[in-house]
Amino acid sequence: MHLFLCREGHAPALLRVLGRLQGASATALSPQLVKLELPTEPWPAGLPVAFATQVLPDAVELPAPSVGAGARALADLLAERLHAFKGPIRLQVMATGDASAGRARLIRDGALEVLGRKLKRLVRAVVEGPGPAQPEEAQVQLL
Repeated sequence: MHLFLCREGHAPALLRVLGRLQGASATALSPQLVKLELPTEPWPAGLPVAFATQVLPDAVELPAPSVGAGARALADLLAERLHAFKGPIRLQVMATGDASAGRARLIRDGALEVLGRKLKRLVRAVVEGPGPAQPEEAQVQLL
């Protein structure tokens, strides 16, 4: 699954462009977020992304029926994927609406609390604040 962030109002145009890909399934999750599922990997060459402000390839959907469950799921995923990573980790909270931003921040804070009990090294490696990821950083974005 790949996610595309776009400006409000651009999702329909982005859906039309992505819908031209053979076998692709594109769905608007919000006015600013489009999900693309492709029948094959890897990422197709020349993927049209003109209407996207950011592309999140190989996104992972986490179950989050509650803030606590989302925090535990995120902590488990970070521990699984980054347990051997030695560099800084840029953990950004992004949202397509005010409500999702607050919920995403609560999930992030809860995940860091859970990780603090398991893998303190990962928590110490987290870089706060906005900004582009540097080559030595792992990039994690929570929507």
